[in-house]
Amino acid sequence: MKKNIAIIVLSLTLIGGFVYFTQFSTKKYEEKILELEAKRVVLIQERDSLDAVADSLHGEYVRLRELDEKAEKEIQKKDKLIADLKTRSARSQQNLDQLKQDMRETQEKIESVKRNPANRTGEELLESLKNKTQRK
Repeated sequence: MKKNIAIIVLSLTLIGGFVYFTQFSTKKYEEKILELEAKRVVLIQERDSLDAVADSLHGEYVRLRELDEKAEKEIQKKDKLIADLKTRSARSQQNLDQLKQDMRETQEKIESVKRNPANRTGEELLESLKNKTQRK
């Protein structure tokens, strides 16, 4: 009988220890689960915040990309205009150089005529006077 009582006490002690240990472990796991759940909520909030920032940055990237494309088109137009103006400037310079050359030649002819005036006599003189008086 003492043996039976000892077995019963030992069994009750083991069962009690098992229940206590299980309950203690369950509380420990429940605390761990609550802690992990709190971390999960914080991580979800951080993720949502980062997603919002990423969406905002993507929108800004798209806006800046559009501005960049517009600026690039404008630069291309300006480059074409500059090339056209350089071409026109070169032609104008050629025309100016030609006019300067013609002016020098005309000036040389005028100087030559001043130094060596034409000696006209007779019919040539009358024709020259007639032409000069009619022009005015």
